[in-house]
Amino acid sequence: DAYLNFTDDLSDDLNLTGFVGVNRRSRNYKRLNAYTLGGLNTPGLYTVNNGADGYEVGDFTSNKVVNSVLASGSFGYKRKFFVDVTGRNDWSSTLPEANNSYFYPSASASYVLSEDLDVDGISFAKVRMGWAQVGNDTDPYRTSTTYGVNTNFGNSGSATVPNAQNNPNLRPEKTSSFEAGLELNLFLDRVRFDFTYYNSTTEDLIFNVPVSAASGYSSAVLNAGNTSNKGIELSLAATPVMTDDLRWDIGVNFAKNKNELLELADGIDNIRYTSLFGVTLEARPGQPLGTFYGYDYQFDPEGNKLVDDAGYYLRTDEVVPLGTILPNFTGGVYTTLDYKNLSFYALVDFQDGGSLHSYSNQWGKYSGTLAETVFDEDGNDMRAEGYAGVVVDGVNATTLEQNTVAINPQSHFFSNQGYVIHAADQYDASFVKLREMRLDYNLPADMVDGTPFSNVSLGVFGRNLAILHKNVPHIDPEVATSASNVQGFEGGQLPAERTIGVNLKFSL
Repeated sequence: DAYLNFTDDLSDDLNLTGFVGVNRRSRNYKRLNAYTLGGLNTPGLYTVNNGADGYEVGDFTSNKVVNSVLASGSFGYKRKFFVDVTGRNDWSSTLPEANNSYFYPSASASYVLSEDLDVDGISFAKVRMGWAQVGNDTDPYRTSTTYGVNTNFGNSGSATVPNAQNNPNLRPEKTSSFEAGLELNLFLDRVRFDFTYYNSTTEDLIFNVPVSAASGYSSAVLNAGNTSNKGIELSLAATPVMTDDLRWDIGVNFAKNKNELLELADGIDNIRYTSLFGVTLEARPGQPLGTFYGYDYQFDPEGNKLVDDAGYYLRTDEVVPLGTILPNFTGGVYTTLDYKNLSFYALVDFQDGGSLHSYSNQWGKYSGTLAETVFDEDGNDMRAEGYAGVVVDGVNATTLEQNTVAINPQSHFFSNQGYVIHAADQYDASFVKLREMRLDYNLPADMVDGTPFSNVSLGVFGRNLAILHKNVPHIDPEVATSASNVQGFEGGQLPAERTIGVNLKFSL
């Protein structure tokens, strides 16, 4: 890295700060592993040479280099008008030479309205706008044919072509975004408000797209699509009580995002992230990224589920969208109460909407391990000898009359559940959680005087304390969320973990 910073007061009212620089980022990764084959010759002797069928050694190396030039400038006028501009150009070793250079700029401006406003009650007000582009490369070795070296075939070496077809014409991804916002503090900062609207599009998304196996590959690396994200973020905080000894703060934040896959490359209908027991997580044009597809119930025009003559639910002839992993909105409410040397903090957060598929519920019902497999909706014991059977709530598709046919409980929990009708175990992922509580006590100043510390505090805290509300039985809906593209599938989760602890803090 090499940077040159500069600052200049162009006039009494106008100042400029910024920098120019160059950067080189290298990533070298190497993995070496060895493992036994066929178990162990001598039980309990965990050495590589003790493999019943010998051992195997593997190694992997990858290298990536990104060279960059970058610059930034910030202009301020009379401490109320501000403009920031940036520019960066990257050259990435992971892209083909013809496309390995990509430039992305940004610009933002803000105006502190309160410098010119003379309105009682307004402590601070600022409007801001910004536009930016961000470029992105890919992983190493995705632009030309590479070979994986395998174990010898007899005395001869062997190598294989990977299952993914690489792309010599790969282009960098590019995200363009616009943002506007308002900050407003009222009544000597006793009320604080922050609002943001954003709209961003990403072009030339790089995906591994499934292709026909007749090509010799199972997937191909392509610039496969364009996406859109737009939404709002809102926070509101207030201090209803503030005296010499007591202060109470309360705040709420809210976020809503709308995501959509705008288009895919020619000849591609969808991108499939994964498929588990017939339920797929896909990206299709016009739908959010990460939409579940599977079989749903059949319904009559009034919304009643349709049942066949044998008393079983009918499912759709084709797979249909069952929901998206993306929530309608998220948010939280927090409060802080300070009284003399005591401080209390609590946070409740929530999610509305989003969808998940629960294999714990699906297989728990099928295997008879869940409570709902013991008693039916009328309180009858389904295990009792002579039990008449389950009569599902629905309308006979032939007669259009209310269903009256009873079926064996075991058949019901197989044929009418997510193994056959995937929508049966597709659940709303909404939740309300008591996320955190904390109580701290700061030792009085006279107890700290004479020590090397300026402050000493003792506290207790708890995190992930309780699920106050959820719409999916038996599981924590948040466990189905991850940082990867494959989200929303839940199975065999361990109980959610609650953390309770004690803090002792020393500040110099």
